[in-house]
Amino acid sequence: MKRNARKRILQALTRGTVRWLLLLAVPFAMLFTEAWLHLQILQNGYHTVELRSSIRDKENRIRELTACEASYGKLQQLEANARALGLVEPQLSQIEVVRLHPSPNEQAPGADPAGVEFARLPKEATPTTLAPNGKE
Repeated sequence: MKRNARKRILQALTRGTVRWLLLLAVPFAMLFTEAWLHLQILQNGYHTVELRSSIRDKENRIRELTACEASYGKLQQLEANARALGLVEPQLSQIEVVRLHPSPNEQAPGADPAGVEFARLPKEATPTTLAPNGKE
């Protein structure tokens, strides 16, 4: 009889515990589901912000490239206009290299000690040789 009573008590406790666990499992499952959904929303929000930032960067890059492309077109147009005006590229003898900060070994005699050399025309240059296509 004691065993039967003990067995009944254990069965009642087990049934009651299972009922309470089921009763408590539903709210906890809903709470965990809500927390998971909230984290997913936050994660998607951060991802959206990153994508928008990337899109904005790409649009800025497209604008820069479009402006660069337009400037190349203008340069080609300027080159065509220069040729029409009779301007030509300088000869190698007409070009003189100017360095802002030459090394101490390369410093030309009479150059500015601060490291700045000023451009000078070659001695053989005359106004006639500097004019476009030799015209004055």
